[in-house]
Amino acid sequence: MATISATEEDFARYYDLESYLFEEVSPRFQETKTISKFDFFCIVIWKANRAKTKIAHRLLLGGNEKGKIKFKDLDTAVSALSFHRPLQWPAKRWNN
Repeated sequence: MATISATEEDFARYYDLESYLFEEVSPRFQETKTISKFDFFCIVIWKANRAKTKIAHRLLLGGNEKGKIKFKDLDTAVSALSFHRPLQWPAKRWNN
C-alpha cells in the first residue's frame, strides 16, 4: 500500500473542506472535465452520511442492475472508475 506524506500546509488546505471543493476542485473540474480519486472522496466525505452510505453501496455494485456486489471493497470499485473523463458511469444511475 502506498504511503502518503502530508505537511501542515496540506492539513490547513483541507481543513475547510467546503472551501477546498468550491475554490479549487470545482474550477479545476470545469476546466478539465476530470476529477481525481482524492477529490472524489473529498466530495463523498463532504456529503451527508446517508449519501455516503448510498454512494458506497452503489460503487460496490459497480453498475450491476441486479443488485449483486461486483467489487470486494471501495478502493477496487473506485479504481475501476475512469477519472480521465467525466464521471458518467455512476451519475446516470444515481438520480434516484
